[in-house]
Amino acid sequence: MSSAPLQTLEAGDLARRISDFVQKRTWNDSDDVIAVLLAGDEPSPEKHVHLAESYCVLVARHSPGASASQAAELSREYSGSGTFASVTKTGIVALIPRRAQQRTVEHFQQRLGGSLIAGVATRTRAGIPSGYREASQILDLAHATRRPPGVYRLENFLVEYAVIRHAFVSGSLASIVARLMTTQPVLYETLEALVRADFNRNDTAQNLFVHRSTLDYRIARIAQMTGQDPMSRRGAQVLRAALVAHTLAREP
Repeated sequence: MSSAPLQTLEAGDLARRISDFVQKRTWNDSDDVIAVLLAGDEPSPEKHVHLAESYCVLVARHSPGASASQAAELSREYSGSGTFASVTKTGIVALIPRRAQQRTVEHFQQRLGGSLIAGVATRTRAGIPSGYREASQILDLAHATRRPPGVYRLENFLVEYAVIRHAFVSGSLASIVARLMTTQPVLYETLEALVRADFNRNDTAQNLFVHRSTLDYRIARIAQMTGQDPMSRRGAQVLRAALVAHTLAREP
């Protein structure tokens, strides 16, 4: 599911996301319930829909290796179970009763062949719109930081989440690494590799297939151009957040 830069994801963008979701989805009762709850409403009494008091809101993308038919079949499996799942062009949106969230999320992962990348948030029924917004933001962060398939929660991205919710701070951070992207793409790629390796130089050098001395030279150049030393604790924190902010700013 495509997303706007997170620092501007307020009420208007939530409404747009819901509209996009409704337009993309395959219509059925589960879809109808999800659309209504995402809008902050309740299904009409004549629908006789049994709702839980609280839900795990799951927003997921699957890898290209997982077909849309697999996701659609998974959605049908949960019809009438109390879990509401709907297929989008890129993944699944699901509302899972809180009491069943662990086993249901694990089953989603198994059925999609371990390719599932998801953001989740737990909310009372009235808080489902904000839960959807949070889960979507977490999913965006998982992709921006190139996390492997898995299910991610707010606690996995506390620093990044706090930063990107402030437009000025996010923009200032993005500018730190923007020059690398435009003038020194090799250094930008090196910084990405450092972040993925949690700033371990040996692992980074192996992943980039370069000698340690080459990597050390690049690290020195990154420090020179950004004013942040990747090998210091503070520099690593700033550059990690800057890379996330810049990645999200470039996404459509």
